[in-house]
Amino acid sequence: MTLYHQLKQCGNPQGAVQMVVSLCQSHTPKEVADIMGISLRWVYTIRKRFQNSGGNLEACLLKRGPSSPMSNRTPKEIEIMVVNLAQETNLGPHRLAIALKRSFGIGSSPYTIRNILRRYGIHCRKFRMKNGNKRYAANLEAFSPLEFWQLDVKYVVDQTALPKEAYASIFKNRLPQYQFTAIDVKTRLRLIAYDHSLSFHNALTFMLLVEAWLRSFGVHHHLFFQTDNGSDGPTP
Repeated sequence: MTLYHQLKQCGNPQGAVQMVVSLCQSHTPKEVADIMGISLRWVYTIRKRFQNSGGNLEACLLKRGPSSPMSNRTPKEIEIMVVNLAQETNLGPHRLAIALKRSFGIGSSPYTIRNILRRYGIHCRKFRMKNGNKRYAANLEAFSPLEFWQLDVKYVVDQTALPKEAYASIFKNRLPQYQFTAIDVKTRLRLIAYDHSLSFHNALTFMLLVEAWLRSFGVHHHLFFQTDNGSDGPTP
């Protein structure tokens, strides 16, 4: 550890600056840099700050900000909007970007929104499931049973979950290769359908099928459908 850092860690950071200033009166900047174990540029910086501040040691240690603010930084009012929306909805950066575009016409990258949330210390609330995975926390008390549904599409023949014989049977018998699933977040009730192709038309048809099935059993309250915002599925 250099002499400069030893003096800074002794409890009086100004002592290191005072030593540099004192040595500059009887030594060259190069000699001071070698004695203190710092760069020559830092010696010149301390000496200049000391002279410009009228002998104020604290001014020599102040961190200087950028000479000009970032020209491409997101406006403050949009940052506040992102923070408020994240706190109200508990959405991640990608969903927040979609919500801002649809509701307010503001186009912002998910990575920009991620940086905004980090600056303000906003994190999506998640809970750990029994299998170890994490999922976004949802306020289940705010919804009635059979009111909020999560829609998902799975490619059945992904060659990873089932035995090889099962995949061979699917292709041989020309069975549907896509599984559409609707899960009620309150009761965890699942409705499943299968189709041979993945398209917006099929996904929307499945959503309407779920609604028609619920209406036929006397469920008449307002329904909410949440998707993963995929390119082939319906969007809420």
